Amino acid sequence: MSEQSSDSKSSDIRRTFSTTNSSRSNSVVSKNNASIESNNMAESNPYKEYIKYNLDTYMTPVWKNKVVYNESVMFFPNAETREYDPAPLLYTPTKVLSVRSSDLKTEYEEGIDYVIENGKIKLTSNSRIPKREYDDYYLKTAPEGFACGSVRAPGRYICFASGKKYAQMQLAVTYEHNAKWKGEISKYEGNVLKNTISKLKQKKLLQIVYYGDSIMTGCDVTSTYGIAPSMPIFTQMITAKLKEVYGYDKIIQYNTAVGGKETRWGLEELETRVANLGPDLVVIGFGMNDSALSISVLEYEKNIRKMIENVRKENSNAEFLLVSTTLPNPDCKGYTKLQPKYQAALENIVDDFSGVALVPMTDIHTYILTKKRYD
Repeated sequence: MSEQSSDSKSSDIRRTFSTTNSSRSNSVVSKNNASIESNNMAESNPYKEYIKYNLDTYMTPVWKNKVVYNESVMFFPNAETREYDPAPLLYTPTKVLSVRSSDLKTEYEEGIDYVIENGKIKLTSNSRIPKREYDDYYLKTAPEGFACGSVRAPGRYICFASGKKYAQMQLAVTYEHNAKWKGEISKYEGNVLKNTISKLKQKKLLQIVYYGDSIMTGCDVTSTYGIAPSMPIFTQMITAKLKEVYGYDKIIQYNTAVGGKETRWGLEELETRVANLGPDLVVIGFGMNDSALSISVLEYEKNIRKMIENVRKENSNAEFLLVSTTLPNPDCKGYTKLQPKYQAALENIVDDFSGVALVPMTDIHTYILTKKRYD
């Protein structure tokens, strides 16, 4: 068989990653509008909808609001004492509105299932809240696929799984607080991404390509597994929100990211997966797996620079949003290496190119981990 041509490959990419995601985004918008209207009817309710998926709720930045909606929490044993330590939240709550199962279907009761102690959620002795057993979380033998030794429990392995196995153990906590966010934030970059904003304001066709590793694919989102609350992939939520804010539908997204990949692969696949799609805006998110392959900060920066240059050979007006990586689990022995350093490389690129902006997710995640347990 002859090799598939680049044009043919890019056509397949368009069909696979555009039509499906576009229709999903439209569906998200229509469902969201209906839920917003329902909320607006109850004027006495000052809160956004949080007992099922709602686009407006889920797109609310945690640094802007005095209510945090459905923050994830999980109970697992202390590696040394094997007790279930109280779980910290991002902020110290002044009022807990809801503690629910991750599917949002089961609500747990304060005083019966949990108490708030020093700003943390503590299980009661007869709590119905699910929790991981010691041997189920710190495995005695290496699991198949990805074996990651535990720092906290030497000689054991961290349970590595996806889908329901973790989701069914997590909680969604909604609460009020009076604290201030003191970390980095993702600021408005419309003054940098001028072509993108111009098209949005003029309601012109805007094509966005999301490119990167499993984080950029939206890996492990509940809609992937058909479980509640069926939260869409975050790139679909962004596209849906843009359509809602700017009031038109001609915003097309292609998500051509692939789990487990790094910038070397990203550069090799760039023409088919990005350049040939004619993007106006390219959102690039690599870094987690680059470190695993010991790709130096210098090479990482070089690869991202080359991606920008190669796309602009096809479209000189293309703009870029670079997303620095979130961090690995620090309990995963030997896995955190270069990931914290890659953001500096992206900052260098932003300084050298026009029409290129940065989302400092590494800094944001680093700050979150000063408040919450990674797990």
